[in-house]
Amino acid sequence: MMSRRVLFGTVAAATATSAYALFGRATPTKAVSQDRFADDLKPRTGRLLVDIREPLEWQQTGVLIGARLHSWRSAENFVAALADEIARADEILLLCRSGNRSSSAARSLADHLNREIIDVAGGMIRLAHEGKAQVVAPTKAMGCTVC
Repeated sequence: MMSRRVLFGTVAAATATSAYALFGRATPTKAVSQDRFADDLKPRTGRLLVDIREPLEWQQTGVLIGARLHSWRSAENFVAALADEIARADEILLLCRSGNRSSSAARSLADHLNREIIDVAGGMIRLAHEGKAQVVAPTKAMGCTVC
């Protein structure tokens, strides 16, 4: 007859193994955080740079030349709004104020699209400190909803 201790240990091990199999294996994300410099964010064919800040933030600091403006709400909302541009892009970069929103958004979007999404580490704060970011006023053509 099996002792309680052995039975309990066996049940605990089986439970832990099952839990790991169900919840513990995270699929690797295709979100990448990179310290891109302003010179490496200039517009080019195939590059989709999206500033995911809020309109007030765009107006306060300006936006990078060539950036598409779309405030982050969800991966589904993002894809619905930018589907054509996403399909044409060979590189998708997300930019926010400090890098926190874009990091989270990049992970969510990478999982949703199953493709690499680049988070511009440090956001506009880092680019401003770098001193080489060329900014312009946001416009409706760029995606600003209140400009």
